[in-house]
Amino acid sequence: MLYHQLRKHHWNAEGPQYRELHHFWGEAAEDAEYAADELAEHVQALGGVPISGPAMLEQHSTVPFEGEDVNGVRTSMRNDLEAYGDLIESVSSHIELAESLGDHATGEILRERLVALEEYAHEADSFLAHDSLTLW
Repeated sequence: MLYHQLRKHHWNAEGPQYRELHHFWGEAAEDAEYAADELAEHVQALGGVPISGPAMLEQHSTVPFEGEDVNGVRTSMRNDLEAYGDLIESVSSHIELAESLGDHATGEILRERLVALEEYAHEADSFLAHDSLTLW
């Protein structure tokens, strides 16, 4: 769900910081897609079946579907920051769960994802600090 939200924001970026926003959302979406692929392959390697259908993705996602509307830049970035915050909490608790079950490989993958999520959250927060971040 995060990937789709970020990609939508990437496609609809406008305004005085277009270049920076377009780049941020494009890179963040690519990273979210990479993370989903990495985790799905890890689930499969552990003998599970990764979810892939839109309904199941929405049902199991920590990030709620933002909807089809195009929001202003500030609203989009706030939604992204909230999504990153929710994911940071979820991934943190799953690291503890995986390691309590003796699955340190999953814990390590999630730790790497956590670092990336925190970096993107920090960057989103930095964008929100700019007065020039205007509505579309």
